[in-house]
Amino acid sequence: MGNSPREEYIRALYDLSKGDPARWATFIEAFKVFTLFEYERSLSTPSGEAHIALGMNRRMRDLRDDFIHIENLADKLRK
Repeated sequence: MGNSPREEYIRALYDLSKGDPARWATFIEAFKVFTLFEYERSLSTPSGEAHIALGMNRRMRDLRDDFIHIENLADKLRK
């Protein structure tokens, strides 16, 4: 049985995080700031588009959390 797309994504993300740890840390911090910026920007979204902004913000949060917790995610795959 093959790996799921999520498993492949986690493995690739983990490899990327190990390529240059200092640059990875810089990326994480920049993405955190960008996520917050997008959250704040969505507050001014017209009400008819609010559900789209909410979904996009949730996805950005999920990506951010994947980036932050890549070590734990990769450990779970190895078990």
